Amino acid sequence: ILVNGTNAGTEIRYTDGDMFKVLLNNTLQDPCTVHWHGLILPNYMDGVPEITQYPLGPRQAVVIEYPIVQSGSYWYHSHYELQEQQGLSGPFIIEEKRPLHDYDKDITIFLTDWLDQSPYGIIPQIRNERTQTDAVKTPVAGGEAFPGEKPFGIDVDYPGYLMNGKSIANPWTMQVRQGDRLRLRLINGSTATFFRVDLEDHEMEIIAADGQPVVPTKAGNVVIAVAE
Repeated sequence: ILVNGTNAGTEIRYTDGDMFKVLLNNTLQDPCTVHWHGLILPNYMDGVPEITQYPLGPRQAVVIEYPIVQSGSYWYHSHYELQEQQGLSGPFIIEEKRPLHDYDKDITIFLTDWLDQSPYGIIPQIRNERTQTDAVKTPVAGGEAFPGEKPFGIDVDYPGYLMNGKSIANPWTMQVRQGDRLRLRLINGSTATFFRVDLEDHEMEIIAADGQPVVPTKAGNVVIAVAE
């Protein structure tokens, strides 16, 4: 599933204090809703089907409009069945009116895991209700662990991981100049994967988490959880 023909979906970018306005046009053959993850907004626009709003039917459209009263790095995704796992998601960036930090480039990094099969068959495979494919090993042997801790198992061995919609076979890149100060907006739009992010031979400074400013903290790497 693509948003405006792209995966990840089109980046939405506003400034704190703006009026958010978007036309959601459902060209799928199924209903859908879109959840604006982490955003403060009218409850009936929150995109959780049958709880905050009715699903938008095929060939139907609706205008979503609300005032933006926050800043930070967020994302949007479908909340209807498993459409999010099929690609209906993207970054939602809200810039501060008065940035607290100086930087030369503002870069969004949208991370996802990816299946080469329908996600609807994964849970039945884990439950041994269907023949298991290579993607399902319960749990995957080993896994990553923090120093001094036992490895944790995972349910799905994803065949691929994407950064801004690109795989390691054709990786996403961006040119910068030596000495540039980069603001990286890391968004974990995965289904079930934690990512550890580091920049080789560079130290990072964490200035915000889940859209909220934090006391600047130096870090050699950072682990970012699902939906963080």
